[in-house]
Amino acid sequence: TRRSSDLVLDDFIDRAIEKFGTQSPPYFDVKELSIDEAQAKLHQTISSFGDRVKAYGNDPSLAFDDAPTLAIRATAGIGKTGEIIKTLIDRNLIEQGDIHYFVPTHKLSNQLLDDLNNALDFDIPDPSNAGQMIPFRRTSLIAGRSQIDEHGQPLCLKLELANKVAAMGESVSKRLCKSGSKKCEHYDTCGYQQQFDPEGTNDFLAEVEDAKRTYSEVKVMTHHHLFL
Repeated sequence: TRRSSDLVLDDFIDRAIEKFGTQSPPYFDVKELSIDEAQAKLHQTISSFGDRVKAYGNDPSLAFDDAPTLAIRATAGIGKTGEIIKTLIDRNLIEQGDIHYFVPTHKLSNQLLDDLNNALDFDIPDPSNAGQMIPFRRTSLIAGRSQIDEHGQPLCLKLELANKVAAMGESVSKRLCKSGSKKCEHYDTCGYQQQFDPEGTNDFLAEVEDAKRTYSEVKVMTHHHLFL
């Protein structure tokens, strides 16, 4: 009762204000930008990065350590995602090979997928219907093994065992899925594996000249997949 009284609490608060109330200025200069200035700087920064990525991809003599990197910290809603998507197209970066897009969770992935699909989809000949064209989606969402499919089943039918293997620090892919000529009895119909190779996709791409360049795609995954 005594410690929760105003007499004691007021003393605690006064001492806290005296100790922490005056904030030191940041060690870096802060220059606030208008939205227009920030968007212009963002465009210039990502475009320059796109040029460096393309130059790196076209020079086989460069080592992995020379790969361009870029980190951006900017306020939400400034257009980071849109600028990156635009750069993928303008610099033909998606034609350099698959692009992996990592997000904290899949809660906001649907909007990201919509934006990517609107920008990157194109029509291709229907292999099963001569003379017809069908849309080719250049994006895919990679869900974890524990996610549920349309039948209410987890994507991995050995989820409990997979979780134990992962908890031991072992590779689930190598220990349970496929290693050399050995593979899980569910591998060919596995919902998790189908995300990486949709049924019939590889057979179709094998018949297309320069398929990797033409049909490269953006795979959207969560941060957990960074450890694979």
